[in-house]
Amino acid sequence: APALSVKAHPVRVAEVPPGTAVGYAGTWTAGRVSIIATLPIGYADGWSRSSSPGTKVLVEGERAPLVGRVSSDALTVDVTGIAGVGLDSEFTLLGSDGGDEITADAVAHARHTISWEVLQQLGARLARVYTSNSAPNAIRPESTIAITTAPGASIPRY
Repeated sequence: APALSVKAHPVRVAEVPPGTAVGYAGTWTAGRVSIIATLPIGYADGWSRSSSPGTKVLVEGERAPLVGRVSSDALTVDVTGIAGVGLDSEFTLLGSDGGDEITADAVAHARHTISWEVLQQLGARLARVYTSNSAPNAIRPESTIAITTAPGASIPRY
């Protein structure tokens, strides 16, 4: 069972017209009117550039693809057709949401690597929220992104 999750709230959700270049270096171009969410997590946080395009995230109980190239501090997600996405929406990059799940193995497969590398790359800027019986019992609030431990998961001591 997954021992943690990585979740983020968007800093921007905007409609873009066809032909709009999105993401770092404009590597993806909208082929239609699209709704793009920008999340404040990037390769400086350990979310590899090789995650895009194609890696999926969960939002409002649905899967949405990363589009454009992951940058140092942001990534972009195409949420076109997903109702209710706004600045208060929680995006799940790793973990479960609404019965669906994004595993470290799935992210690793998209990156052509192994799950341990995905987990070990998660950066120090990510806030850590340690839980016990689903209630937070310790928080390191470095950023607006949170890594939370799953209920019942043990936290290794080093």
